[in-house]
Amino acid sequence: MNLSFTEKSSSSEKMSKFIQERLSHVEKNFGALCATFSSYARKTAKIRDKGDELSKQISSYVETEVLNPSSKEQLTLFAETLSTIQDYRQAQVQRLDANVIKHFASYGLKCKNKKNELRASFGAQQLEERKKQDLNKLMHKNPSSQFQIVSSKAKSELAKASADASVASKTLEKEMDVFELQKLTDMKKLLMNFVNIEMTFHCKALELYTQCYQNLSEINVDKDLEGFRKHIHPPMSASRLEIARKISAGNITPVKSVISPSNRQPSVMTYTEDDDDEDDDDDDDEYDEGSSSNDSEDLRPSAPKESYQKK
Repeated sequence: MNLSFTEKSSSSEKMSKFIQERLSHVEKNFGALCATFSSYARKTAKIRDKGDELSKQISSYVETEVLNPSSKEQLTLFAETLSTIQDYRQAQVQRLDANVIKHFASYGLKCKNKKNELRASFGAQQLEERKKQDLNKLMHKNPSSQFQIVSSKAKSELAKASADASVASKTLEKEMDVFELQKLTDMKKLLMNFVNIEMTFHCKALELYTQCYQNLSEINVDKDLEGFRKHIHPPMSASRLEIARKISAGNITPVKSVISPSNRQPSVMTYTEDDDDEDDDDDDDEYDEGSSSNDSEDLRPSAPKESYQKK
């Protein structure tokens, strides 16, 4: 009987120690996983914030851009798509918190409850051990009355304590079996949730980043550069430069040869030799008529003639 109690007590102690170590192992490592996933989510949230900041900065630049229409249009689309990526990153953070971190964090309470159950089982085993020790003391003190002692109240108490300890031990074994199954299932499920969340985000991000790349590829550098050069070189300067190029290439005649004398405004009066002869004849006729009509009159000074200048 004593040997049976001793073997049973030793077995219970080993099992209790194993369960306690197992619970401590799960509590420590699941707590570390929870902390690591929480840090991962926080850093992802920081990347989300920086992505939003980058999108806003690009939008601010585009609003003030007036010389590059192609860049303005495509960068606007790029900023909007980049902002959309950060929305998906926000969803990623929320899913990590709800489907991974929250469940890992719950194992702190689960391990605590299992430890309380383990303590209850320890209490039943310790009570059984005390009853056994009390019975052994009575037997050593009264060896002649061993039969009466065995059938005494001490035996009943020991039997009751043993039954309670056995029930507590079996209950603890079943509970630990359920706990281990749940732990393995949750570990598998939670890590699969993590991978699924990451795949969902990265697939959508790849699609949107491809769109961002296409937006940037469609920027027409030559068109934007032309718009910039138009502001550097005004239209008048550009036309003069074009005229100079055509003249140097011999495509048009010089400006002086294009302007004919008939198109110029004379600065002084001009005349020909025929006009001079006609004017002389007119002067002679006027002189003759004046002489004949004024023979009896006093001579008056005539109006001075217009002076002509040959060109």
